[in-house]
Amino acid sequence: MMKKIFALVITLFAILLMALTCPDKKAHTEAIRSAVSGYVNETLSQRHDDNIVMGFLGSLFVSKVAEVYLDNSLEVSNYLLFSVGRITFDGTTRVVSVGAFNHIFTSDKDDIRQALQKTDE
Repeated sequence: MMKKIFALVITLFAILLMALTCPDKKAHTEAIRSAVSGYVNETLSQRHDDNIVMGFLGSLFVSKVAEVYLDNSLEVSNYLLFSVGRITFDGTTRVVSVGAFNHIFTSDKDDIRQALQKTDE
């Protein structure tokens, strides 16, 4: 009986903790912007090894554009215990982030690369 009560208390505590630490849209936006900027920084550094200023300016530009785009396009659904970020592009909606325990899990670099290449076409 005591084990069941202890398990119930732990479960309720975990649910309460998840509800209190569910990330909001701002957290999703920042995490995705950071992931995109990281990918772009890596790509620019490979292309402009000798031109640090060009890489820096490109990184700042992409970061700002990503922030504006995400502010307008990112939809975040809060499911009390976790949240999900979605972007609709060309009629297709994709999950780009999932948040729980105050942490955001974003798309990996391959997904970001593919998304950025589709916008270039």
